[in-house]
Amino acid sequence: MEILVLKLNEKVLTVKFDRFSHEDVTRLKAIEGSKWSPGDGWWTLPYTLSAVDRLMKTFPHAAFRPDSALLEECYLFIENEMWVRGE
Repeated sequence: MEILVLKLNEKVLTVKFDRFSHEDVTRLKAIEGSKWSPGDGWWTLPYTLSAVDRLMKTFPHAAFRPDSALLEECYLFIENEMWVRGE
């Protein structure tokens, strides 16, 4: 599974799955601050280190595709680049 993570603004990240199951949705809902945006077709998370860390730990076998801004700003993506595929 690939998870695209984009910086919407300084406080919010967007999260999109290339494919997902109901179990994946349940696990994502358990991350504090996660919200579904039906008009946009993506999930949002707070742009915090704890939310990013929780996302990575919730989906340990996913290939994360952070945008270039996150690759520069967020050390969690930088430190895990061997299993993170950037854009």
